[in-house]
Order: sequence, then C-alpha cells, then structure tokens
Amino acid sequence: MSRVVHYINQFFAGVGGEDAAGTTPTTRPGSVGPGRKLQQLLGDDHEVVATVFCGDDHAAGDPGAVAEIVQLIAEAEPDLVVAGPAFTSGRYGLACGRVAAAVAGSGIPVVASMHPDNPGLDEATPAPVVASGEVARTMGLSLDRLAAAVA
Repeated sequence: MSRVVHYINQFFAGVGGEDAAGTTPTTRPGSVGPGRKLQQLLGDDHEVVATVFCGDDHAAGDPGAVAEIVQLIAEAEPDLVVAGPAFTSGRYGLACGRVAAAVAGSGIPVVASMHPDNPGLDEATPAPVVASGEVARTMGLSLDRLAAAVA
C-alpha cells in the first residue's frame, strides 16, 4: 500500500477563509476535506496517511514556509505527495507549486493539480501538474483527474 500525504490550504482544511490565511503549517492524520474524496478515488492501493495544510498568506509570504511544509510532509514518510487542486487560486497555486517542486527536489514522488492559468504552474517544475478545473465547484472532476494520474 502506498502512503500518500495531501497538501491543501487552510480553506480546504476547514480552518477558515481569509481570516485564517496566516495559519502556520500544520499536520492532521488521515484525509481532510477534499482528501476524503481523493482517498475514495484512490482505493485500497493508496492510503492518505496525513494532510498537511498552511494558510495562503503564510505559505506565499513567509520565506521559510515551504521548508516547514516539506519537513512536515517528510515526517509522515510518504511514498507519494499530492498537492491541490488549486484551481485558479493565485496564492494557493503558488504554494502548491513551490511545495511540489521542493518535494520533487527531495526525491519524493509528487503530483500537483491546478488550472493551466494558475500563476503557480511554473513554480511546480519539475513536478508533474494535472489540470484542474477553474474554480472549486469543479472539485469532483478535478479530483477524478488527479486520482487517475496517481493510480
């Protein structure tokens, strides 16, 4: 069974919106928010063992945030990391892209998900990016695409 860590922002972790955008990197065991559906789609061959999340402002504005996030991810000993989907959300996309690139640089397989127009797309290199829908209401389709890319 493959151990998966899911990276999302504070909104999708259920912590709050803009009022919680300064949330520091945090880990929760298992799947959280959209990660629950992702877990269902991935099936029995993959287990979301942890969800790491961070506020959009903190992730985009604190130079050490990505390193903190990657450290939390590494502590969960994943076989795979999934970041997003970030849709066209700018700060969230930048965070997903930067986290994906840093995770890839550490040697852990990673897949990010965001819309092709997201400003974070270029930040993800060399990590692969699966196209998501434009907005959160396309979460179902976006998770289907992401799970298909992982499986």
